[in-house]
Order: sequence, then structure tokens, then C-alpha cells
Amino acid sequence: MQLMPRENNRSVLILFVILVFIDQLVKLVVISRGFSYALNNGLPILSNISISGIFYFIFSTALVLLFYFMRRIIKVNIDFPIALILSGITSNLIDRLSRDGVVDYINLKIWPIFNLSDLFVVIGIILFITKILFNNSKT
Repeated sequence: MQLMPRENNRSVLILFVILVFIDQLVKLVVISRGFSYALNNGLPILSNISISGIFYFIFSTALVLLFYFMRRIIKVNIDFPIALILSGITSNLIDRLSRDGVVDYINLKIWPIFNLSDLFVVIGIILFITKILFNNSKT
């Protein structure tokens, strides 16, 4: 079993921090400049159910542990998708803990309102699944 090189770990951590910073900066600009946004304190699918910061933190921690163990087992480099997913989750967690809800500001009118960190999560999941399904490396 071979872990990723230390340089790669550092790059993933730097990417993670940059993505969280960019998302929080965009949200700060949206709020401070008076752009239209919604404070989402529930799940879009279950709009009547509120998710507490503690539940979100426990879920996020479990996901980090899951990715950590998957990274050790899977023979595919899944660091970039994991960085995307975890940065999106972390930025939304920061919102939930500091603002009592997630700041959503992208409104396409044909889809529920969302934000940049939601895009990070969705793109990360798509890349993650794609890398797993279409793994061409020898195991």
C-alpha cells in the first residue's frame, strides 16, 4: 500500500485552503455589496427541516474519515476531487456556524439557488465517480 507523496499532500492542502478562501471571499462580497442572496438554513429537498451546525460538523468529520480510508485503499489519485468536495463542505460549514445558514447567491431560475461551494462539491463528486469508474491504472 503506497500513500501519495508528501508534496502532493501539501498541494492538496493548499488547494483546499485557496478554495475555501475564495468561496468565503465571494460570499463576503455578495453580502457586503448588497447583492441578492438567500440564507439557506435547511436542505433544499427537505425545506422544513433545519440542519444544526453540530450535525453538519459530525457529518463532515465522518466524510473526511471516509475519504481518508478510501484514499488509502483506492489505487487511483483522488486527491483533487477530495479537495473540491471537502473545501465546499468546509465553506458551507463555516457559513452554518457563523451565519446560522449557508449563503446562496447563484440563481438560475430553473434550479434551486446555490453557491460556489455547492459547485465545488458537485464537480468533486462527478470527478471522484469518474476516476473510480474509469480507472485505467493497473492494480
